[in-house]
Amino acid sequence: MQTLEEIIGLNERSDVRCLKRSNSLDYYIRKAGSALHKFFKWLDQHVESDASSLEYEDFLDLFDYISKNNDGEEFSAKYTGNNLLHIKLFFDWGKGSHTFFPTYVDWPSDLYSGIHREAQEETYSGDGLAFDDPNFPMLMKEAIENYHPEDDVEVLCRAFWLIIASSPVRKTYLLNLQAEECMLPLPNAPSAVGLYSPYSGIEKAKHRNGQFPIIDFAGLRAVEFLQKRSSDKAFRPIRNERADASYVHLFKLEYPCILNERQIYRFFDKIAEFIGHGDKKGKAHGYRHYLITHIAIETGNSELARLAAGHENQTMLNRYLRSNLSRQALLFATIKKYQDGEIAGRFIWRIFEALASEQTEPDELIKALGSEELSLDEFFAKFGLPAPTGVGRCLIQGACLFEAKCFSCHHFAIRKSEAAQAFHTLARLTKDMWNMMRGSRDFTTKNAKAAGLATQLALLGDMIRHFGYSDEQIQIEVISRLV
Repeated sequence: MQTLEEIIGLNERSDVRCLKRSNSLDYYIRKAGSALHKFFKWLDQHVESDASSLEYEDFLDLFDYISKNNDGEEFSAKYTGNNLLHIKLFFDWGKGSHTFFPTYVDWPSDLYSGIHREAQEETYSGDGLAFDDPNFPMLMKEAIENYHPEDDVEVLCRAFWLIIASSPVRKTYLLNLQAEECMLPLPNAPSAVGLYSPYSGIEKAKHRNGQFPIIDFAGLRAVEFLQKRSSDKAFRPIRNERADASYVHLFKLEYPCILNERQIYRFFDKIAEFIGHGDKKGKAHGYRHYLITHIAIETGNSELARLAAGHENQTMLNRYLRSNLSRQALLFATIKKYQDGEIAGRFIWRIFEALASEQTEPDELIKALGSEELSLDEFFAKFGLPAPTGVGRCLIQGACLFEAKCFSCHHFAIRKSEAAQAFHTLARLTKDMWNMMRGSRDFTTKNAKAAGLATQLALLGDMIRHFGYSDEQIQIEVISRLV
């Protein structure tokens, strides 16, 4: 078993070496190392040489310390919960095995469970690292593409962001990519290319030979430029600890060795300030959310989006598509079919309800309607039941029998291809209204049945007009069916 000195070390570097020896992911090394650093800082402030005498009240104080910054402002529940998790695992590992730890850890389980639940809710309902403005990603991409770099660092930063805006690749993967053969044809689509690395260590999920498609020519040109730059400058290989190998890096600099996060974000903030959006802080992961969402919308195929993202399962992909930007993109893709006159009906109110709610993820029916995977005929064949009106579809499992309420119901939708049936139904309703007027001595629209018929006529007429028919055309079609 590893010694305490190997795990906690005398400084941060020894912590990292230990975690690397245990083959931990780089992501975990950084997160766990940061959490333990905070713990030992708190321990030093309490003038404790070890954790063997910590009691319940001490852990409560630790919780409070971990949850706030130096100014006393509280961190998010997700941030606090993640740090406490790493500290708890540290105690679970060492209790009873070394004198540094207490034999029994009186951990505040109830408080910890509450923080954990709040963190889960925050993760589920939040946007994560997604952009909050649907227009900002491409606005920035255009500004970066038109920018003239002032030095070699900005040259690489510009290329980095053009690639990030063109491929759903992770930031760390890209910064550590090798120059040689970093772009190869995709396995199942040889005419397309993706970013490639033989080094599993540079990928967060350690996908060996993972490939991320490049879906924009700007990104393709940026990679080709960097490869030519590397060749022209005849860079020599340098050691990469993540990859556990030596190779020529795509983002090689004279000093420091390769481009780093501070440089790319400083460049991003500079461009954002230049175009009047200095309040927006860029994250490379925001483009990843953006591109994965649009791959899902354009293809209508979540499996393709999952493969492009490099996710092992659908669960993580769904977390990406839950972001506010992704959710609105999916919903507006659905609304577009209304705007284009392909469908009509009060079902659109279900979409408006989903748009108005900040917590609601679009249900499978709305996502299917918004995608391009199903044609409208396939969608209407798959979802819901024939409406009792004889035209349109009731998009709930188990249609009601109330024809009079059908056209005003937010479960009702109708396709443009059903226009002929709609005219037939409109003619039948018109005839019913005419017969009611003729058969009544004191006809009035205040009569419940007459008012209901009038409402049905008006609503169905509006839907037909939505499909592009004029009042004159509607009148001709109805009369031809009444004769």
